Amino acid sequence: MHGSLKIGIITHWSSEDNYGQKLQCFALQQKLKMSGYDPYLIRYAPDKASETMKDKIIRNIKSFSLKRLMYLLSDERKKTIQTNKANRLLQEDNRRKNKERRFEEFTNKNINLSTKVYRSIEELRKDPPKAVAYICGSDQVWHDSYYEQNTAGWFLDFGNVPRISYAASIGRSIEEEEQSILKKYLSRFTTISVRERGALETCLDAGIDGVRLMPDPTILFESSDYEKWFLVDHADCLQQKYLFLYIINIECFGEKYWDRINGIATEKGLTLRATMSSGYIPAYEAFPGHPIELLTIPQWISAVSNAEYVVTSSFHGVVFSILHHKKFVYIRTEGAYVAANDRIDTLLNRLGIGNRDYTDEDLGAVLEKQIDWIEVDRKLSELRNEADDFIKRSLNDECTIL
Repeated sequence: MHGSLKIGIITHWSSEDNYGQKLQCFALQQKLKMSGYDPYLIRYAPDKASETMKDKIIRNIKSFSLKRLMYLLSDERKKTIQTNKANRLLQEDNRRKNKERRFEEFTNKNINLSTKVYRSIEELRKDPPKAVAYICGSDQVWHDSYYEQNTAGWFLDFGNVPRISYAASIGRSIEEEEQSILKKYLSRFTTISVRERGALETCLDAGIDGVRLMPDPTILFESSDYEKWFLVDHADCLQQKYLFLYIINIECFGEKYWDRINGIATEKGLTLRATMSSGYIPAYEAFPGHPIELLTIPQWISAVSNAEYVVTSSFHGVVFSILHHKKFVYIRTEGAYVAANDRIDTLLNRLGIGNRDYTDEDLGAVLEKQIDWIEVDRKLSELRNEADDFIKRSLNDECTIL
C-alpha cells in the first residue's frame, strides 16, 4: 500500500452546477485511494487579473495572425462581447440559485482539497504542492488558449516530480501555431493519456508519441458503487414514470428540441423532469413554462437512475445513462462548441452503441432502439482493466524513481 504517498491532481473543480465536473474529480480520487495512494485536489483557479499588461502584450504578439486580426475587427467579435455580457448576468443569477444544489457541501465532504488556492502559474512555481507525482485530468483541462500564461498550470508546468495525464481532454481544435507549445508542455510528462480520439490525433499531429486513450474516471465504477458511497438520493424521486432531460452547452434550445421532447413525454404518458448545467455557457431557463430542477449531486444521479428515458446533451449525462442501463438519446452540440461531441462519439463507438444522437424526425425511434447491455458491460470491464493497468504502471514506475 502507498497510503503515505500523496498524489496532487489538477483538474476543473469550482463549478456550482456542473455535475460531471464534480463527479469526475471525485471518481479519480476514489480510484487512486483504492489503489493505495493519498490523492488530493490542487485547487488551481487562475485569476485573469493576475496577468500583467506586459504579459498581455507579449501574448498578443505571440498569437498575432491575419486571421486573428480579421476576427478582432469582425461583427462576430462584437457579437461575442455582447454574449459575454449577457452570460455574466446569467452567472450572477445562477450563483444565487445554485445554493440549492449544495455543490460546496458535496466537495467538502467527498473530495480531498489542498489548503491553498493557487491563483496563477507563478504561485504554483514558487510554492509547488507537496506530492510524489502530479496528475492532470480528466475534463477539458487543455482547452484554454496555449498562449495564455496560466494555461501552463493545467499542463503541470511546475514543481519537480513526475507528471502524468489521465484522460485529459482538449475539447476544441487547436491552431497549427499552438502545436509547438503543446509539444513543449507534454515533453515533461512521463505518461500521457487522453479522453477522446480528437485529442489523441492532436497529440500525434504535434509529434507526441506514446499517447493512450483512457476512459473518463466516472466510467471506472459501476452504478452500484455510487449507491455504496451514498451518492444517490432516492428520497425525492417521483412515484410516476418520467423522462429526464439534462442539458448543457446548447445556446438556443428553442422549439426544435422542446416541442418534440415534450411531445414524446406526452405520447408515452410520462412526466417530464428537466435540469441544466453550466459548461461553455451558463445554465438558463430553457424550457418554456417548465422551470429547471436545482438538484443536488445525489439527487441528479437518482434522477438518471430512476428515469424511463434520458435525453441529454451532456457527456456525463450519457455516462450515467449507460452505467444505469437507461434508454437515452444525446443532443449534439453545434456551432462554436461542436468539438465537444468527440468525447461522446469516442465513448459510444468504443462501447459499440453509436447512432444514438437526436434528430427531430426519429427521437422516439432512437429512444426505443435496443442496447445489448451484456456486451456493453463486457466492454466497460475491458476499459476499466486498461485504466487500472495504466494507473498502476504510471504510478508504480514513477514511485520507484522517487
